[in-house]
Amino acid sequence: REDHAAGKWRSVSRFLSRLFDLWYDDHAHRGVRIRLFEAMIAALLGKRTGLQGVGFSPMCVLCINSDGGLENHDALRISGAQAVDTGLDVLTSPIEALFTNPVWRAPYEASLSPPHGCNDCDLRQVCRGGDVIHRYAAGRYALPSAYCDDYKQIYPCLLYTSDAADE
Repeated sequence: REDHAAGKWRSVSRFLSRLFDLWYDDHAHRGVRIRLFEAMIAALLGKRTGLQGVGFSPMCVLCINSDGGLENHDALRISGAQAVDTGLDVLTSPIEALFTNPVWRAPYEASLSPPHGCNDCDLRQVCRGGDVIHRYAAGRYALPSAYCDDYKQIYPCLLYTSDAADE
């Protein structure tokens, strides 16, 4: 997160902007689909996106390990075992036990609303703080996405292009 904020990483938004232009100008009308862009445009239009981390899409992915263990979305492993290991399994735990499990509930509840740091952002209802997976730090999902600055760059480009297409 610190390296990204300090500008040490290449800009994801620059890559996405170029890819979007190429897709929108040359390939979208031919039926080529890029789910990320379709979801981002849907979010801008206030529609459900069907893509986790874009617009309003609660995190409700369950992973069942080969040993029967029930875990949160496997991508949360980047936050450590404590972020996925519910201590539940298919042999001894009903699926409903997930709904009260604190390990399961933490990312789910975080996905229901943007973090407090997003309250004054014009895009808060569109990106909703970004994917919960990119919001984890210090044992919580309370930060805006690590890609926040990139979202602030790419969403206006999508909005401008979508508006131009409507004219």
